[in-house]
Amino acid sequence: MVQEHMEFGIIREPIVEGIFYPDEEQELHSRVRDLLRCSAVPAGNAAAVLVPHAGYDYCGSVIASGMKAAAAAEIRRVVVIGPVHRDPEESVYLPESGWFRTPLGLVTVDKDAVLRLESCGPSFVRNDIPHLEEHCIEVLLPFIQYLFPNAAMVPLLLGKPVPALVDSLADGLTAVFGGSIRQETLFVLSVNLTNYLESEAAKRESERLLGLILSCSGGEILAQHSSGILTTCGAGVLAAHFRYIGKQPLVEILDRGASCTTNRDRRQTVEYAAVSFT
Repeated sequence: MVQEHMEFGIIREPIVEGIFYPDEEQELHSRVRDLLRCSAVPAGNAAAVLVPHAGYDYCGSVIASGMKAAAAAEIRRVVVIGPVHRDPEESVYLPESGWFRTPLGLVTVDKDAVLRLESCGPSFVRNDIPHLEEHCIEVLLPFIQYLFPNAAMVPLLLGKPVPALVDSLADGLTAVFGGSIRQETLFVLSVNLTNYLESEAAKRESERLLGLILSCSGGEILAQHSSGILTTCGAGVLAAHFRYIGKQPLVEILDRGASCTTNRDRRQTVEYAAVSFT
């Protein structure tokens, strides 16, 4: 295994520092600390959390609420699962990099877990290119570094959210992590409730999705996303999570938020939430 680990000699450099979050170490440390302190969510022992992936000015407080729900746990490994935004194919992308860098330093990749997932079937592909272009994991790393400084990470990007790939991801998670949930592994689901929609439409859609999350209806989330009813950025991630955990967990909505932008004289909204699973 030591010889195989020699392949992990690459550092994945940040791509949205200074854009989505501060690019100076002390400023970023202070920003994450203050966001966590301001959250009313108590430090908890969540086994998994759903958090959004956008700039801290838009959803930093919501990310903090979700991550804080696991802050009291003894975490040695964080499995971060997010969607591919650009040209998704039917693969789950594992990293070739051995570390991910932020202004706070390096996050070590759990190389054993990555290699075990790679052996789970052809759906799992080690390819850094999707990771090098993707922000949905990167924006969460400073919170992981702050709360769990000694934890290793397993960064997973889910490509096209089709049922067969969702099933493959869930089966791989079961094979590799089945015995460690609630003990030392935290699952972080990087999901935005909606894409850009007009405000009322975004609100209606987010309420619909949160209802499905509370009822643990992963299959229905995937079906409604496939049919265009939901624009969720990370629907496949949610569906795989619910299939993986099997029995119904305790689900709690911790925080909500939204960001508004003006595009061609039309105001559009993205809805966010923090959710814990215990």
